[in-house]
Amino acid sequence: MEVVDVEWTGSLTSKVPIVCVGFLLQRDMLFWVKSAPPDVSQPVTVYLTASADYSLLRAILARDTATLSTSVGGAWLPAPPIPRVADLTQACTLGVAEQFTGRVYCLAHAHDVSFLVLTLPGSVVKVGRNRLWHLRGDLAPLVSPPVRELLTRRRSGSIPADARGD
Repeated sequence: MEVVDVEWTGSLTSKVPIVCVGFLLQRDMLFWVKSAPPDVSQPVTVYLTASADYSLLRAILARDTATLSTSVGGAWLPAPPIPRVADLTQACTLGVAEQFTGRVYCLAHAHDVSFLVLTLPGSVVKVGRNRLWHLRGDLAPLVSPPVRELLTRRRSGSIPADARGD
C-alpha cells in the first residue's frame, strides 16, 4: 500500500533556555507531554499520513481518515485520526510564528484536533531524575491546582474535558 506523508518541522527558539508543554485537544480529551530539559531550541513536528489508495483506506477503516502526529521537544503526543481530504497539505492549518513564554499558542489545527504549546523559561524549572523537569518548588504554590499538578508531576498525561478547570 502506498502512503502519502506531509511533514512540517521547525523549532521554538529563544535567547535563553526554554521548556515546553505540548497539548493535543481532541473533542473531550486534553493530552499533554513535557519537552526535553531547558535548551535554547526545542524541535517541533507536525506530521500527516494517509494511504494513497483512497478506496483501500475506505475499505479498511470504513471511513476516510488520515493520522495527525505532533511532537515538541522530542516528546510525541497521541496520533488521532482526522478526516481525509484530497490534498493532505490542506487538512491542517499551521499557527503563529512568533510566541512569548508563559502563553499557550495553537501551532496546528486539523478538523476537531488542536496542537497547542506552552513555553516557559528554563529558569522557572528544575531538572530531576531521568531528565524530567518540573516547576521549581518556590513557584508551584503561585499557580492554580490543576496547572500545578501538570507542571510538577509526570512526563505526560491526559485530562477529561470536563475536568480541565481553569
